[in-house]
Amino acid sequence: MALCDQLEAARADREATRERFTVATFGRLTATNVGLAEFQEEARFALNSFAPLAANGPQVSALKEAIVDLAVQGRLLSGGAQSWTEVALSEVLEPLADGRIVHQGWSPQCEAVPSVDDGEWGVLKTTAIQLGRYVAEENKRLPSKLKPRDQYEVRAGDILSTRAGPRAGAGFRA
Repeated sequence: MALCDQLEAARADREATRERFTVATFGRLTATNVGLAEFQEEARFALNSFAPLAANGPQVSALKEAIVDLAVQGRLLSGGAQSWTEVALSEVLEPLADGRIVHQGWSPQCEAVPSVDDGEWGVLKTTAIQLGRYVAEENKRLPSKLKPRDQYEVRAGDILSTRAGPRAGAGFRA
């Protein structure tokens, strides 16, 4: 039994070391106070260390967060964030049939349970927009006395955002 305990302790130590390595590597990679040369050096190091940085779920999640951070910083573009141009949504999105660019959904009083099949309608909760993904199961079942509003059905390609709930929940594609 002592050998099993030693093996488990060694495994736990390796995982803790890998976690510290991941945090440190992505921290240096996403640091905003470094110049281009230092950023490139950190990026090369991260790419050369990719296997341990993407070994399990927590490391993959940290990698995704680092990529999002780098994208927001503009470091994934050759010109950086300085090459971005600010434009109004109306300039890049086509108006819908009613002429509006953005629609606010409908939030009636619903049941406290989610819809369970395609025959039932559900109203999205703010938790349906989570870090990096859309979670269709996060909904409240529409009471049978209310008629669904087809215009608010979420379709593939829709861009969803929320004014409430998690701060990281804006602008995800369904």
